[in-house]
Amino acid sequence: MIGIIIQARTKSQRFFRKIYQNINGKYTLQRVLEGCTKAQVPHKIILAMPEYDKLEFEERLSRGDFKEYTDNRFSTYFGSSDDLVDRYFQASRKEGIDLIVRVTADCPLTQKIVIDEMLCEYLKNGYNGFMGNNGLISDVPYPYGVDIEIFPYWILVETWQLTKDPYHREHVTPFMYRRGTEYKLYPFKNHRPNTIISTRFPDFSFDTPEDLRLIEKIAYQYDICGDLDKAIKETVI
Repeated sequence: MIGIIIQARTKSQRFFRKIYQNINGKYTLQRVLEGCTKAQVPHKIILAMPEYDKLEFEERLSRGDFKEYTDNRFSTYFGSSDDLVDRYFQASRKEGIDLIVRVTADCPLTQKIVIDEMLCEYLKNGYNGFMGNNGLISDVPYPYGVDIEIFPYWILVETWQLTKDPYHREHVTPFMYRRGTEYKLYPFKNHRPNTIISTRFPDFSFDTPEDLRLIEKIAYQYDICGDLDKAIKETVI
């Protein structure tokens, strides 16, 4: 089973409560869920949050804040606040996920087409290792904010068992892609380096008010046209 696991929390050190930041009428988290649930290949979409965020999220869910952005594939897992490796492991084990797509909740411009294209290439070629599309893995990368990582459950299990480094436990995948002699690495190249994702903006995630202002401008154009490339071109700085 293929599952997107979205890591999210309210207590971000650099931008507190950014997952509930209003971006032109939609929360950051609503936009991330929208991009993920539109992807066709995944069987499950799991929101993995710390236990301390459970009550607020369930209240927002019950009042309908996310009804437009979730489908029958959607589920939640609430676990460790600092140990993201454990949160991913427990969520995957609970839902029976064999192949994990990692998405972070500070990427409100996450694109369904990128998720589906990466999964299709991974499955078509029978890969059994770590795939990434950002500059850490790919020599023709997508910018941060639309970057996606894919890895099988068995690599997650080994990471959960082997690494004790707090940095690795907090960031999930560095242990995986830095063990290149142990795990096969598959760089996913940007299929449209001068179109849908341009070099105009190298980062679409946000950690600061300045980042947010750029995303608000792009999101405004995107909500009008539904095309990220056109939205980027129309964005006035």
